[in-house]
Amino acid sequence: MDLRRGARRASRRGPARNRRILIIGAGVVVVVAALIVSLVWFVGRDQSASPGPAPVDPPAYTPAPVVTPAGVPTWPLTGLTGQGETRPAIAVKVENSTAARPQIGLEAADLVYEQMVEGGITRYIAVYHSQLPSQVVPVRSLRPMDGPILAPLGGLVAFSGGQARFVDRAQGLGLQMISNDAGDAGFSRVSSRSAPHNVAGDVNAFLAQANGDHQAAPQSVFIYARAGQASSTQLNGVPANTVSIRISSSATPRWEWNAEQARWLRFEGSKAAVNAAGQQFGAVNVVALTVEVRNEGGLDPAGSPIPESIVVGQGSGLLASGGAVQAITWSKADERAPMSFRDANGRPIRLTPGNTWIELVPTTGEYTHQ
Repeated sequence: MDLRRGARRASRRGPARNRRILIIGAGVVVVVAALIVSLVWFVGRDQSASPGPAPVDPPAYTPAPVVTPAGVPTWPLTGLTGQGETRPAIAVKVENSTAARPQIGLEAADLVYEQMVEGGITRYIAVYHSQLPSQVVPVRSLRPMDGPILAPLGGLVAFSGGQARFVDRAQGLGLQMISNDAGDAGFSRVSSRSAPHNVAGDVNAFLAQANGDHQAAPQSVFIYARAGQASSTQLNGVPANTVSIRISSSATPRWEWNAEQARWLRFEGSKAAVNAAGQQFGAVNVVALTVEVRNEGGLDPAGSPIPESIVVGQGSGLLASGGAVQAITWSKADERAPMSFRDANGRPIRLTPGNTWIELVPTTGEYTHQ
């Protein structure tokens, strides 16, 4: 009897136990299958070419304002810290023929523009704001591109000579004319030099004549790196020691990097370019820009066609700063607009704070670096 009851109980437990085993086994199979599927998905995700979410474009590049921390003011034409005087900018036309050298006062300019004039020689526009030399020599005549170059700065332009239409053009762009021919104060002649290379300009006397519409300080025309911020050549430049420029067969300036002085030193060909005190001219930034040069349509007193550098439009260029160079592009929307510099990716260029020389190189010229 006990054996039969045990057999009956065993027969009743057998099917239940089998069902539990089947259920547990099925659960294990499901878990293992899930693990296998997850592993396949994970491996496939890492090794497949699945596009995933669409990439998000980075925010538009916004140049940093020309300020320093804690509200310390900067000079607008150099980006250097300083008191930021409210006086206007004063531009002076300066000669650069062989007979005009050595110049006086050019070393104090915040900005210097070099342009080709008649006969392939060059002339400077020296712009003063943060520093005022006691004298500038030799002062020469206005040219057709001077108005469009200087219009974004406002302020005053001092010159000796210049055809009426060039004067009218510059004045029409909002600049105040300080003219030797018109008898304005501040001009004299240096006895140690021969005419016409002996006209001297008194910058303080020029500024004293600023009228009510020309009292304000200039706006920044270029972007400068702020304190603790890298300049464009620090980020994207390639090392270089020399920048050679050919504006014409008779104008071949060269710039050599001087690490000790942290600036580029200027040479006229192979000869150091110096002021009357024997100090070599230098610049923190040198910008060479390819520009079209065409005959303006008029003639100079000697009967030669007057060339005009076309500074409205766009073109290519080279920036040298901090012992490095990089390719840039330039653009200027109209005669009153400032000139803009951008890198190969279209981002605005940040110059190193300090003085800047801008070389306007005809399309027939060239610039190279080593």
